[in-house]
Amino acid sequence: PADIPAAVYMSNRGTPSCISTADVSTRLKLSTKRTGNDPRHFSSHSLRSGGATHMYHSGTDALTIQLHGRWVSDAFKAYSRLCKESVTALASTMVAGTRGDSTLH
Repeated sequence: PADIPAAVYMSNRGTPSCISTADVSTRLKLSTKRTGNDPRHFSSHSLRSGGATHMYHSGTDALTIQLHGRWVSDAFKAYSRLCKESVTALASTMVAGTRGDSTLH
């Protein structure tokens, strides 16, 4: 649910405060609109997917991504988007028939 706290932090007054998923989504949509992008294409889930993708591309192992994203299953693998460059490089290697590193980076 959108009203469950997404994070707890210390406010300027030194007291614990919460930010909900709805708060994160609202701020993200406002920021997205300011950059000229369509806010309908972004949500707090975009941050989760983007975080998993960034960790994957930086070479973080799958277990660490799963733990940091608090995924109970391997569903996080569906969120880790492959960049065009990685797919193109792997396809070129396959077509050339050369052996070597076939890991997507």
